[in-house]
Amino acid sequence: MSKLHYLELNDNQLTGHIPPELGKLTDLFDINIAGNKLEGHIHDNLSSCTNLNSLNVHGNKLKGTIPAQLQRLESMTYL
Repeated sequence: MSKLHYLELNDNQLTGHIPPELGKLTDLFDINIAGNKLEGHIHDNLSSCTNLNSLNVHGNKLKGTIPAQLQRLESMTYL
């Protein structure tokens, strides 16, 4: 799955934490995990996904701030 471009797991009642391993999928353009029951925080290693232009985590139970490294991604257009 290292060449995965789109990860759409929204509205699936997922629980737990956002896996830090997502940061290893460096070719991702879009991550949509909105509308689940995920907890914890957004890992700063998602900034390894340098092509990422959309990250949708709306409607979860996440805490903390958006990592600065993620905010600096030049390709990011939707957060």
